[in-house]
Amino acid sequence: MLAAAPLGFPDRYITDPKAHRLHAALALGAQDLDATDVPRRFLLVLETAGFNAARQRALELTAPGGVCVFLGESDRWEIEETKAIRRKDFFIARSFYFPLREYAANIDLLRADRARYAQLVDAAVPLEVVARSLRRIRRG
Repeated sequence: MLAAAPLGFPDRYITDPKAHRLHAALALGAQDLDATDVPRRFLLVLETAGFNAARQRALELTAPGGVCVFLGESDRWEIEETKAIRRKDFFIARSFYFPLREYAANIDLLRADRARYAQLVDAAVPLEVVARSLRRIRRG
């Protein structure tokens, strides 16, 4: 979401049933989609949660000719092909990593707005405990 503005998307909207995630995104410059009167179709929709309900809504929010990008990870998709999805031409893209050739550009984005990206960091741990920390994250 932070990278969207420098990439040419100054207006960023979020919808999330979890209040803490919604408020975090609002603090970083997003607008609450459910509290605005903006049109309900977008040329670019990023789905980052990986939940079926989020994917469903993302597909329905994607405008004709737009692209819906699935960034969230899950074991299985269960999406209903509704009229809102079926009756438009659009693209679905999946992306979980960026190519190595884009590393420098990603670092430049981080450095350009370092203080705001720092708000996304929950904790810093020494290298020797990273594996244990990742196992704890994986358990939820």
